[in-house]
Amino acid sequence: MYLIIQKPFCFRMRFNLHPKRLVGRVFPIVEWARTYDLRTGIGDLIAGVTVALTLVPQSIAYAALAGYEPQYGLYASLTGGFVYAVMGTVPQINIGPTALLSLLTFTYTNGTSPDFAVLLCFIGGVVQLIAGVAQLGFLVEYVSTPVVSGFTSAAALTIASSQIKSLLGLQYEAESFMTSWSGLVHNIVDTKLHDALLGLVCCIVLMGMKAIKEIRIRKSDEEQKSRSKVILQRSLWFAGVSRNAFVVVLASVVAFILQQDERNPFILTGHITPGLPRPQVPPFHSTVLNATISAGGMFSKLGSGLLIVPLVGVISNVAIAKAFSQGKTLDATQEIISLGICNIVGSFFRSFPVNGSFTRSAVSDASGVRTPAAGFYTSLIVLFTLWLLTPYFYFIPRAALAAVIVCAVLHMVDIDIVIKLWKTSRLDLIPLVGTFVCGLLLGVEVGLGCGVAIDALLILFYQVFQVITQFDLKVVFILQVQSPFVANWRLFHLNIHNIYHYNQYFQ
Repeated sequence: MYLIIQKPFCFRMRFNLHPKRLVGRVFPIVEWARTYDLRTGIGDLIAGVTVALTLVPQSIAYAALAGYEPQYGLYASLTGGFVYAVMGTVPQINIGPTALLSLLTFTYTNGTSPDFAVLLCFIGGVVQLIAGVAQLGFLVEYVSTPVVSGFTSAAALTIASSQIKSLLGLQYEAESFMTSWSGLVHNIVDTKLHDALLGLVCCIVLMGMKAIKEIRIRKSDEEQKSRSKVILQRSLWFAGVSRNAFVVVLASVVAFILQQDERNPFILTGHITPGLPRPQVPPFHSTVLNATISAGGMFSKLGSGLLIVPLVGVISNVAIAKAFSQGKTLDATQEIISLGICNIVGSFFRSFPVNGSFTRSAVSDASGVRTPAAGFYTSLIVLFTLWLLTPYFYFIPRAALAAVIVCAVLHMVDIDIVIKLWKTSRLDLIPLVGTFVCGLLLGVEVGLGCGVAIDALLILFYQVFQVITQFDLKVVFILQVQSPFVANWRLFHLNIHNIYHYNQYFQ
């Protein structure tokens, strides 16, 4: 159970606070840093290092998914941990590149330069910051759970489909779900055996190590045996958590060993620009194919992505915050503001759009995280990686990165909600299916728009054809009000209000 602070007139409310309370509200680190001790620091350090083992290989893979060189994934992972440690409220959340936003970044910036992704990150952050300060978080209510589920499921299948070419060592355009499969049909005969075998083995190892993490060992009555079993249990868990890093490193070692006369049986990641990104103002003009594009041209190319990308980022980030708030009060406004600042600051270091990752947040939670400072340690490891380790990423096979992405997005396909809606509210399957089908056939961004439109039509339907079932049990009066998922509590409150005032039973 969680509570969400969503009070009106946020701007006035915040700045009417006492200066000390205002600082503590905007920068939560001021509050929890007072009681920060060595034990808490060790817990955060362990969680931060553990999350980094997942973040670094994912960052490299998600950069490829976004259509950019691997170092851009590390750039996107660099500043989020530092900023969220200062402004974040949920210790488990890790800000960085995610499969969903990487796909949307590719959708809106494909065929351009990295400058477009950096500008998208900056403008998206500004939109999120304005939404947080202006208390516009309530608009998220109008994107219902079925629409979000259909959108993420379609995105997961689109992402997995786009990685088939890298798993099989093929070269073709895979901009959408349909083009991915049509390209596979036309190029399947060119499959490279070495890449296909490596990709298959990596997928099997990743899924096997994930299954190992779920093994539960019964505790023994004897203290010595019990201690050994605890150590074994933690070892299995750590092996499962570090599976991405293990697979990427192992595949790189295999590729290095098989290298002969500058020829390799695998398609490799190749050269990665070493060193840290130089801080600079986000670009408002760019050069693509020797043609200079102005700010207006860049905005025109990004189009609806300037709103959809930050919206999706907010929806997923607040959902993760709800999941890990553990019964505590959740300041949704502060979460939106902190996400916006993360993107704005990241854009000065060549980042593409980022948000919280459910997978990495779950790893952080299981690692015993205590405060948002864990993100600080994670970002330090990313900084160290950029500074010293980038030359060693040359031998990472693309098939291994594709396997990491595919295995990371499989859990995003939500089948459980279909079963629940079939049993409880079949009409709400319409926006879910509509979003899912349109997302696969027309693109995930179009699917999201279709889902919101269907939700709006459902609201009108429920208002015009309102179904209210009355059970008069003399002692207890039961009302069953049919209403949609979207904006549910507002409509339910309105229905109860109308029933109370106009039903003769209450006169």
